[in-house]
Amino acid sequence: MILVFAGGTCGDIVCGSIDDKDFVFDYNTTEIKFDKKREKLKKPHLFKSFKDKQTYLAKAVKKYNCIPSHDIDFHIRNRDNFWGITVEDPKHRLLAAKRFKLKNQPQSWKDIEKMSHSHTAEQYANTIYEMSKKIKRHAKFTIDFSEILSGRLINIIESQDIVISAEKENIYHFWLSNNRLKI
Repeated sequence: MILVFAGGTCGDIVCGSIDDKDFVFDYNTTEIKFDKKREKLKKPHLFKSFKDKQTYLAKAVKKYNCIPSHDIDFHIRNRDNFWGITVEDPKHRLLAAKRFKLKNQPQSWKDIEKMSHSHTAEQYANTIYEMSKKIKRHAKFTIDFSEILSGRLINIIESQDIVISAEKENIYHFWLSNNRLKI
């Protein structure tokens, strides 16, 4: 499965809840890390060509049950069957944009500025809105950001016949309770 989401919309916790292969959760910082090979589509600008993305994806889907991606246009063009995270509420879009800027390295924000021409959190919130509209139109299944924040993520994933282990459920709830004020 491919999970398409905008940076800041908690896609890593969703992806890690579905497939914890090469997934590390730091209980001290509540930081989520994947092996760099798994999250290559979170930096689509680093691929040289469309074909390189296709080659990468063909290999990744054999290894992982959930691949995180920020490259909605690639998945639409490639006619991939994917899930996506949407953000309906304008306040939540701004929250996600601010969260992204706060939680990521300065280089990640520079990459966002370059790719989306968003120089402020407000502009990036609009980018999240545009991406959410595309996700809604093309995704096989969507999860809204508000559902992740409200604690319904596990039930939503399990409604799609995906079994979530008790350990992954505990990580999600720990992450949620320790990020509520930081989000």
